[in-house]
Amino acid sequence: MSDTLSQSVAASQPRASIHARSRGWSRWFKWILLFFVLLWLADIGISLLIRHTRLQRKITARLESAFGRPVQVGSYDFSLWGGPTLQAQSVTFGEDPRFGSWGKQNCVDTGPLTKKRMETVDAEFLKATVDFIDRANNQKT
Repeated sequence: MSDTLSQSVAASQPRASIHARSRGWSRWFKWILLFFVLLWLADIGISLLIRHTRLQRKITARLESAFGRPVQVGSYDFSLWGGPTLQAQSVTFGEDPRFGSWGKQNCVDTGPLTKKRMETVDAEFLKATVDFIDRANNQKT
């Protein structure tokens, strides 16, 4: 009878250690899940903080001082997933006072592109391109 008793006690010990191991994995899984949930909440919280406080105006003012002209930003998105990144969405730059409203280029309206004009528009483009290249070469020398 003592043999059967010792066998049943020996058989029950490995079950207890397996159960303890599964509890350990369960505990780690809960901590890892909690970490990712907190990371996700911080990601959303920082984005909302930027959008609804003075931070958006301060960041936009910093961009304006860096570019030296007015800047309009639609929204900012902050992310912690690939490392802390701040993305500006729908960025529009104001006029650069050194170059005027169109920059360095000139815009001239030569009329609508009709079917008849489509036959000769290649020659117009070629003439304007060659003229541009010639003027650029003359300025270099």
